[in-house]
Amino acid sequence: MKKSVVIQMEGGFGKQVALTALLPYFKERYEKVVVLSSYPAVFVNHPMVDRAIGYNTPYAYEEYFKNADDIVYPYWLS
Repeated sequence: MKKSVVIQMEGGFGKQVALTALLPYFKERYEKVVVLSSYPAVFVNHPMVDRAIGYNTPYAYEEYFKNADDIVYPYWLS
């Protein structure tokens, strides 16, 4: 099992909600799931998300992207 994944999700509210259906897939394969979202409130307190951050979070790219095993951009939801 890999350590961490960052899922970078863009788009509207509906696309964010659609991503929640894929979270069990990621949680089975990664210890830590971080979601970078335009609507981070969708993922706050979700049991399969370790950290939900918005695009305006300072140092998000440095802290999470640099240390992630994988970075996923689900373009099929875009």
